[in-house]
Parts: sequence; structure tokens; C-alpha cells
Amino acid sequence: MELTYLITEAEILNGCDGGMEQLRNAKDVNDLIQCYYDRIDYCLANNFPDNEFLLQYRDELRNAGVFIDEKASVDSRPRLVFLGQSECNLSIYKYAVSRAYVKHQSKLHVRASGSSVIMIDALDDAVITVEESENAKVIVNLYANSKCDVLSGNPRIIQKNRFTYEL
Repeated sequence: MELTYLITEAEILNGCDGGMEQLRNAKDVNDLIQCYYDRIDYCLANNFPDNEFLLQYRDELRNAGVFIDEKASVDSRPRLVFLGQSECNLSIYKYAVSRAYVKHQSKLHVRASGSSVIMIDALDDAVITVEESENAKVIVNLYANSKCDVLSGNPRIIQKNRFTYEL
């Protein structure tokens, strides 16, 4: 685990005190993944850590719901991140609740049904397609040049009119 590198990079990017402390106290890759999710807005807005670094931990990240340059089919999971040029089909159903982040040139196709709820943040040039049915609720926040195509249903699409998160 290259903790010194991460701490140096986070300092260059003016990481907040809480995030820096959490990073310094990380004991293993699972602690780093928890820090990543806890500080997801900061990490995505700053491309921190970069995909090249993250790829060292591909298996651990995939198990935690973070996909980098992958093609995948995923069923209901509470949180997901798609980076690089990932292409994913996501099915969310029954009473599942999920949060997804789609960045870079990734593509996400969402099939939401039942009484499921999913909120998606699409950043950079991400492309989202949505099939919403039954009582499902899909909310898509579009940043930068991201796009959302609706194939069915009436998802709520919010154009943020800014490049990334306000930190």
C-alpha cells in the first residue's frame, strides 16, 4: 500500500483535515476504500487517486463496487462507482436503494423496477441510459458533458450546469 504517495498527493490537492487524518490512519486497502467512499465528492472532483493508482487494487475495488475500465453486469448494490471507460448494465429491483457515480467516458445502462430507488451522478463525458418501470425512481444528476437517454419511464434528470461538485 503506497500510503506516502497518497498522502503527498492529497496534500498537493489541499485535502481537508478530516480526510487527511482518515488517510493517515489507514491500515489496509479496505480502510482506503472506506476513505474513498467517505470523501467521494472530493475524490471524483479531483480525480484522486488517479485510475492508474487505483488499478493496483482492481480486485478489492471491484468487490467494493468500484469498476475501472471494465465491462460488467451488476445487480442491486448500495453503492457503485464506474471510472475510465467502463460499460455496465445495472439492474435494480424490489425495494433496493442504490447510489452510483459514473465518471470519465463510462457508460451505465440502468434497469430499475419494483419500488427501487437509485440516484446517479454522471460526470465528465459519462453516458447514462435509463429503463424505469413499475414504481421505481431514478434520479440522474448531470455534470460537465454527461448525458442521459431515457428508454422508458419518467426519471428525474437534473442538469447541474457545472463541471463537477462544489467543494
